[in-house]
Amino acid sequence: MEAIHEFVKAHGHDQLGVNQLGNCLFEAAIEYVSRKIDFAGRTEVRITRNGYQEGNVGLRETDDLTVDSFHLDFSPDFQTYTYVKSTGALKIAGDSPKMQGKYTVHIQGLFVPMQSNISHPERTRR
Repeated sequence: MEAIHEFVKAHGHDQLGVNQLGNCLFEAAIEYVSRKIDFAGRTEVRITRNGYQEGNVGLRETDDLTVDSFHLDFSPDFQTYTYVKSTGALKIAGDSPKMQGKYTVHIQGLFVPMQSNISHPERTRR
């Protein structure tokens, strides 16, 4: 959970919509890269920082970012979180059959310009 702590510390409570329980809710640019599909877009992000589900990160489903095609809920029990200081992004890495192997998700609050390695802000099936 060190990565979440660093992410919140770097961006501040106001920008991340931190509520009285310490949880975050904010709009973010998402870059999802996997063997199966690449995606860049926007959605709402929820980070649980207290209680039984501490460390869980959730992405709100959109028309293009669907639970049928992507993992939208993450847990430090199953994924690795890293704070990328150079970009200000929270990086989530995992491995699953659904994504045909390894995948990464970069979450960057819309208060920070998104730095994407994907050439088109849309889905790209592989």
